[in-house]
Amino acid sequence: MPTPPSVPLSGNVPPKPPEASPLGSWDGNDVVEVSVLLRPQPGGADLAERVARLRAQTPGARRHLSHAEFQNIYGPSQDDVEAVSDFANANNLQVGERSSITGAVTLRGRVADISRAFRVEIGAYESTGPDGQPLVFRYPNGTPKIPRWLGGVVEGITGLSTRPLARPHFVVGKEAIRPMPGAPVPTPASSREGFTASAIASAYGVPANASGKGQTIAIIELGGGYVARDMEFYCKTLGVPLPKITDVSVDGAKNSPTGGGSPATADGEVLLDMQVAAAVARSSNQQVYFAPNTEQGLINAVAQAVRDGVTSISISWGASEAEWSKSAMQAFDRACQAAIAMGIPVFAAAGDDGSTDGLRNGRSNADFPSSSPNVVACGGTELPKLDRNQETAWEKTGGAVSDVWPVPEYQKQVPLPPSVNDGQLRRTVPDLSANAAPATGYRIYINGKWHVFGGTSAVSPLLASMASLLTHRLQIPQPERRLGDFNALLYGKFLKGGALREINDGSSNGQYKTAPTYSAVTGLGTPNFAKMLQLTLAGFRGPQKPEVKAPTPPPQRPGPGRPDAGLGLG
Repeated sequence: MPTPPSVPLSGNVPPKPPEASPLGSWDGNDVVEVSVLLRPQPGGADLAERVARLRAQTPGARRHLSHAEFQNIYGPSQDDVEAVSDFANANNLQVGERSSITGAVTLRGRVADISRAFRVEIGAYESTGPDGQPLVFRYPNGTPKIPRWLGGVVEGITGLSTRPLARPHFVVGKEAIRPMPGAPVPTPASSREGFTASAIASAYGVPANASGKGQTIAIIELGGGYVARDMEFYCKTLGVPLPKITDVSVDGAKNSPTGGGSPATADGEVLLDMQVAAAVARSSNQQVYFAPNTEQGLINAVAQAVRDGVTSISISWGASEAEWSKSAMQAFDRACQAAIAMGIPVFAAAGDDGSTDGLRNGRSNADFPSSSPNVVACGGTELPKLDRNQETAWEKTGGAVSDVWPVPEYQKQVPLPPSVNDGQLRRTVPDLSANAAPATGYRIYINGKWHVFGGTSAVSPLLASMASLLTHRLQIPQPERRLGDFNALLYGKFLKGGALREINDGSSNGQYKTAPTYSAVTGLGTPNFAKMLQLTLAGFRGPQKPEVKAPTPPPQRPGPGRPDAGLGLG
């Protein structure tokens, strides 16, 4: 029997580490899940156009969607889902969740069946993970393929590779401090021992009575975990309420503390994120999404948080754009477009390795997911004695011109630096910065000990918490209000209204230097929260009345029978 015609799905596998060693084929009986990314509804509304319209509006005029409304307008068409189901049934695969956020359908089955369905051998490889530890991961030996009749329906696939990509963007300070229980919180003069996140937020104008009550901050974690007693002691020492914390398992991952007490593990990242958020947004809830450190895991975690309707999302993990697959970046960006459509800002750390982002490829490298044009990229500064008049750029902050994304409309308002790689203008990170240098770091409590942390990992929960506080104030008269897209505010109302302090001290993060208004080192500068709040509330109008139009009915799927639905190797 001749092999049915097929089309390749290029750009759907992250690059294989050069040091990876093959171990043979992956166990064919292992049951796995992959996510098939579908096209937008044929003839339906354009999500990018909705995001552009929202960006052009003031917060009060923005009409954000509920998840049910979003699903009705932007979810995959039933015909496309049925087409993928036919393909799955013909290849002994089960159809799982259908996600309106990512436009994906989950397929579950044995590796042997996945391999036959997508015409690609799946191998086992050994390498070193982002944490420096040896690991074994799944990786396809070639380009996956789909039947030709699915070529216009399926746009990508994630989950064939389980290579861990993202690194936590934190730095442990040189000195750990071990006060007895009840020891006083460090004052601004004792920067060697670190500052509390409360004190750092205060330096940016966050009042001590700011609460964020009723809001929920989503914290994305791709490894590690925490123990409750560390959070309890931290909050008690700072005199802030212990937040309501909900652990959310994504793709089977769970809160898994590594033990041993080392702050340099992923546990340090988890507690840094949670404790910064607890100290800044004192009455906001926290939902901690634990996901596998894979492309699929990160995408699914963000999609789940968006679907849950959280207030803001904080991501402190990332890797250079060159380390991700094209389809994964596009699927993640769609999830962030969905977040904007539902009024949820997403914040991501820009990295801690300067303009190279830790790669030795002779180029500048933007860190992803912070380089997504629908994410607020969080850079780093150094804040001696919590005095903003002495604030400078942190020389290790991530910042560069993207090699992937064009210049978003909001960045056309500022002078962008040309890429040192090719001289072109594209999306540039970071957008906004705050204290991240270990020398003026955050005092964090982990496994019964105090440590000083730095890194842009601290900035993403700090800014996500500020967004939660702003949303809380907006919702006092009208609970349905949402802050929505944050970059539109940054490059518009906040920049023009004097709510940002530029950093132009002549320093660099490697291949880029600070500059007036905007730079690829500290972005637009650092926030003045009090001014942000004033500008956000000024002239705020009530939300528009719902006006949700039914999507245009999609065209009929290919004719009956489709004899080539079962695309196999045999």
